[in-house]
Amino acid sequence: MPVASFIMQSPKKILITGGSGTIGNRLTALLIKVGFDVSHLGRSARESSIPSFVWDPSKNIIDKNALDGVDVII
Repeated sequence: MPVASFIMQSPKKILITGGSGTIGNRLTALLIKVGFDVSHLGRSARESSIPSFVWDPSKNIIDKNALDGVDVII
């Protein structure tokens, strides 16, 4: 099944890595506009209306709630 077909089948929870960057911000806005539940995963905590989670791959640390219910990671 093509990825686009899978994603569009039903509302999905999407976790975007680097969601606070230029591309991540635009992608977040687009996905929310069409009805997706979006959260961000980044290296630092940020104040935002988007739920965000912290990870530090160099220390193998990730917020234990970051992947709860996530269908797609971008």
